[in-house]
Amino acid sequence: METKDIRRKNLKSLMESSDLSQASFAMRCDLSPSMISQLINGYRNLGDSLSRKIEKKLDIKRGWLDVPHDEIINSDESIKSPLSLWKREQKLTPQEEHLIDLFREMPERDKSKIIKDLKEKADDYERLINELLERRKRTLK
Repeated sequence: METKDIRRKNLKSLMESSDLSQASFAMRCDLSPSMISQLINGYRNLGDSLSRKIEKKLDIKRGWLDVPHDEIINSDESIKSPLSLWKREQKLTPQEEHLIDLFREMPERDKSKIIKDLKEKADDYERLINELLERRKRTLK
């Protein structure tokens, strides 16, 4: 398997194991959601400099993307990817802390609705991004 394919698989595994939306994952990597989509779907190759940038942004070991890891991440639940470890150690921003404080003040009956509404909103953004990417792919052909 070529390095570009290994990197693509590793990037996809990192995103899936992060439990983040594609847009949130892209923000964490300091890239656009469309760039992440292009990298994962093979429309763009993940070169050396971009690989190092992503590793640095995700605080994973230099060169991690270049080595096959999919068997390790997917076969043993006790072994976590670097991004799942990052998620546990991630500090909340003041805005996120404020959101949590407000959420805790809500009556229990409203908490599920708020979560559902936020999830729907995130799904809508994800759908919009994917639609725009599909349109762009069609116009580039």
